[in-house]
Formats: sequence, C-alpha cells, structure tokens
Amino acid sequence: MAKQPEERAVEIMAEMDALIRSCEQQIEQGREFYRASGIDPEVLSAAAQNLPENRRREIQEAVDRDMREIEEEVRQAKLAADHGRPSSGKAGRKMRPMI
Repeated sequence: MAKQPEERAVEIMAEMDALIRSCEQQIEQGREFYRASGIDPEVLSAAAQNLPENRRREIQEAVDRDMREIEEEVRQAKLAADHGRPSSGKAGRKMRPMI
C-alpha cells in the first residue's frame, strides 16, 4: 500500500535533518583539519592584505560568487523543505476523495 503524503513528508523531513547534521559535521571536520594543519583564517586574511589590489579583487569576486551560489542552494533547499511540510491547519485532516 502506498504511503500517505503526510507520512512521506515526515520521512523526507527526517532525511533532510539527517543530511543537515551530516553537513554540519563535515564542516566541523574541515575546520578541525585546517586547525590541525596550522592554517589560521586570521593569518590568511592578514597575508591577503599583502597581495596586489587586482589579485585581492579577483579573490573577493570568487568568494562572493561562491557565497551567492551557496545562498541559492540554501534557498532552494528551504523551499523544498517548506513544500514537504504539511501546513499546520491541515495536519490532522484526512484526505478525502473529491466528488
């Protein structure tokens, strides 16, 4: 028997929560790797100040582009998550066939 949309929505939300936790864990592992390698973001930032202006601008543009892409991915994931959730007013209602 096929699952009800509400049941599937709950499963999808649980999968998304697990994926978010996994991503957060991977980010922290990356940070730990850099710390263990002696890479300090503040030191890198200070070193970047010694670069020529055109090189700093290229780097900043690349970072800005990456941030826009990340923000777009997050926005799309939130939209997908919002569409997967049952609305609060209809959560307890049973699906009825239309006549």
